[in-house]
Amino acid sequence: MTELFAYYCFDTCALVTMWRHMYPPRNFPSVWQQMELHIKGGEIVIPREVYNELQVGNDDLFSFVKKQATIIVKDLDHEQVQLTFEILASFPGLVDINKSIPEADPYVIALARQKGWKIVTCEAFSTSAAKPKIPNASAKYKIPCLSPLEFIGEMNWDI
Repeated sequence: MTELFAYYCFDTCALVTMWRHMYPPRNFPSVWQQMELHIKGGEIVIPREVYNELQVGNDDLFSFVKKQATIIVKDLDHEQVQLTFEILASFPGLVDINKSIPEADPYVIALARQKGWKIVTCEAFSTSAAKPKIPNASAKYKIPCLSPLEFIGEMNWDI
């Protein structure tokens, strides 16, 4: 299903990199004001698994996301679970099965794939079949991937 408007599914590394390194709120408050505006508009989402990864940090970024959790966080539905299994069957190296908190990458891909949304990630295409990244799986499923900078450009924000 493709939505009428553009929607963006963020992975953990995109949010963390934007918050801590690219656009820290103390230096770029307008970025986070825009993010909040588009979160409230429902255009920016994360799967629950990204929320869980951010919760481990329990920092200001998590507080920002938690404040808007009822809007930004999307829980898995049955179709997304099935898509996640398909993704992991095609890309088993996408996650580390030894981690105590499930890695969010396949859930980001499943949500974007189901909804026809774009993914925002800092990950680059991997040349290792054993260690694929979000762009590898996204390419297979024809899901557009944007870097945070490309996302901001596409949104046409003045920062």
